Order: sequence, then structure tokens, then C-alpha cells
Amino acid sequence: MSWHKLIFMAVMLPLTACAGGERAEVEVGEQLELEELARGTQSRVSSESMTVIRDAEAFEGIWRQAGQRGEPPAVDFEQFMVIAAFMGERRTGGYTVRVRSAERNEEGLKVRVRMEAPGRNCMVTQAFTQPFHLVRLPRVEGAVDFEVNQETVDC
Repeated sequence: MSWHKLIFMAVMLPLTACAGGERAEVEVGEQLELEELARGTQSRVSSESMTVIRDAEAFEGIWRQAGQRGEPPAVDFEQFMVIAAFMGERRTGGYTVRVRSAERNEEGLKVRVRMEAPGRNCMVTQAFTQPFHLVRLPRVEGAVDFEVNQETVDC
């Protein structure tokens, strides 16, 4: 066996051991890694809402509500879930919503969301907007508590 093959096997073997079908347990107090799936200012959702998605069918519906075209990205719902944050309709541009963090707690999960509004001196588009943010994170069972912080950003 060549040295190249031996080195390759030594590197790959531990990686394949981690790729099993079992979900990794998330410890209480642990910050979960967030992966952005979509973010924008034009959706089909006119009222503020925060949603937890744990299956493909619900995700496809949320993907369409977010105004996204094409097929939604593949998500293994055995291992992951999706959080969707919709700010609702605003009269101008300059508004944003962002899922900032997710932390495991005793009951399930605490998700922090930040909503930003433009300050009085900001130049913004004069068009209706519906900001949204979709993120993927490791699946956690239990209740999800949303902490929403609203801030005005001065330009």
C-alpha cells in the first residue's frame, strides 16, 4: 500500500465515523451554529411571525412564503431544523430582521432575533418591504422561546 493511500485513510477514517445517522446531542447552554438559507426584503408575509420548521413539507411552504424561487435547499430534518423570522410589512425600505443566535436551555431552545428600523435621518426606498431571514441549525426538541430585540439604527 502506498504512503498516499495510507495517509488518506488515516485522515478519512475519523471523518466517516462522525458521519453516522445519529443526531448529535446539544448540551444545555450550548450556542448552536446557524447557517443562513435565505434573507431579503421582499416576502409574501405581511405580519410579524417567528416559525420553527421541523419537516420538509412545512419548509417548502415557508420557502414559498418567503418569496423564494426554485426548490428549497435540501435540509436533513432528522439532524436539522429551520427558523424563519418574518418582520411583516413595512412602509419603506431600511428595515431588516436577523436571527442572531440560538442557545440550548432546559426547556428546549432560546432564539434571539434582532429587528432594525431606519432612523429619522436615513435615506430609504419609498416602497413596501417585508423583511425575512431563514436559518438552519441543529435539531433540538422541546419549546422554542423567541427573544425579539427592536432597534432603530441612525444613519
